[in-house]
Amino acid sequence: MHQSQTRNSRDLREEVLGELVGMLYHSPQSVLCVLTCAVFSAFYVAVSVDHWSTWTAAGAACVACAFRGWCLFAYPFRGRTPPKSSDANKWAFRYGAGTAAQNLAMTSVIMLAFGHSPSLAAAPYGWAMATAIGSLSRTAGVLWIPILGAVTLLAPIGIAALLEPSVDAKLCGAFALINMYAAIECAKYLHSSFVGRLIAERNASHQASHDPLTGLHNRRVLDARLRDACANSGPVALLALDLDGFKPINDTLGHAAGDEVLCQVARRLQAIVGDNGLAVRAGGDEFFVLVYEPTQASVMAAAILKAISEPYKLREHDARIGVSIGLAQGANVDATQLIREADEALYCAKRRGRGRYEMSRAA
Repeated sequence: MHQSQTRNSRDLREEVLGELVGMLYHSPQSVLCVLTCAVFSAFYVAVSVDHWSTWTAAGAACVACAFRGWCLFAYPFRGRTPPKSSDANKWAFRYGAGTAAQNLAMTSVIMLAFGHSPSLAAAPYGWAMATAIGSLSRTAGVLWIPILGAVTLLAPIGIAALLEPSVDAKLCGAFALINMYAAIECAKYLHSSFVGRLIAERNASHQASHDPLTGLHNRRVLDARLRDACANSGPVALLALDLDGFKPINDTLGHAAGDEVLCQVARRLQAIVGDNGLAVRAGGDEFFVLVYEPTQASVMAAAILKAISEPYKLREHDARIGVSIGLAQGANVDATQLIREADEALYCAKRRGRGRYEMSRAA
């Protein structure tokens, strides 16, 4: 399977997860308004009933809201970039746990209010209905959170209100359960839309900057990175690679075998370059490597020569190829000039017998 194709939905969802979790903590002012209304409603019921149970429920709501407020203020300090998968799951769990704790405390307040007087439950009940719908737009990206929120908030209210003798309370209970179902279905739809849109955007961005066959970065990215490196006036090193003996593989074994060899070459290149450079497929059997540490360029070129010359395991055959490399490096150079010098050094390596690397005269 081609390297670009192995960038599957699971990998994309892990990338997207950080952005979805970031949406939970975006615009904390709106959540703080919800928390403030929750605390006000809870203590309004506690003061009106003045019983240890309502005071306990109001205190629990206050603690849960305080925890959620702490999470909102703590999240920005973890860094500006979206969190990685494990960190994102941790922050999602904190958000979901805080939401569930807040909801359970508030449902206790509402049930106690219904038991005293349905009219007293109007304020916290109204808060619950507004919260159930309003939270969808910010939590649907992480689907289990709005589902957990709807169930912990509306299911206890609905069941408890239906058990009350008052017709008004029974109607409120029925509306709460209907609202819960609607909220969950809406969350599923929004989640699918959010994730689908973000994955499509990531795929489009990936396709614009990567070679579709090997998954390596393309020439467009190389030109941009090279311009940036040269603009910094520091030392820059560039390797130009051309595979030796690749054409006979295409001619004798077919293009599918040739594509597989190119993908294996890309994987070997990426394994050597790692975080120390940028591996690029320019097209055909031509590659470039931008070396971030120019003093290591010769060592990297030698390692590439050895790795590329190792046998290639194909479905029905083994194949061998080589590579010729041109190395250009310098400081205060122009990006176009550096590419030209690397190409000239590559042609020199081919003239001198292939399977070797040559440095440009200017290096």
